[in-house]
Amino acid sequence: MQPKILGQLRPSSTSAEVLFTVARRAEVSTIVVTNTTAGTLTFSIFVDLAGSSATDDEALFKGTTLKGNETVVIDFDESPMPLLVPNSTVSVQASSASSLTFTAWGQEDL
Repeated sequence: MQPKILGQLRPSSTSAEVLFTVARRAEVSTIVVTNTTAGTLTFSIFVDLAGSSATDDEALFKGTTLKGNETVVIDFDESPMPLLVPNSTVSVQASSASSLTFTAWGQEDL
């Protein structure tokens, strides 16, 4: 099965927003975060296997710095992140509204 885009989002606020929800099962292979502004910003990524909570307990990345016009590729190819529980969520947060884009690739309903 070929990887596909699981979710793509430009958060419209500084609160955590759901990037995607797993229907049955999924594996995330890559998450790309792009700063579309000239300023330095921070981002956070959360995984909640029981719903859509985005707290420090679910943080994979918390307050990670991304310089202006920079892109970071978070690659899980060696060991894809399994999300085996239906309704698990991956949420993202940006330090400035409408300034970062997030894209997750992987496989779904394995």
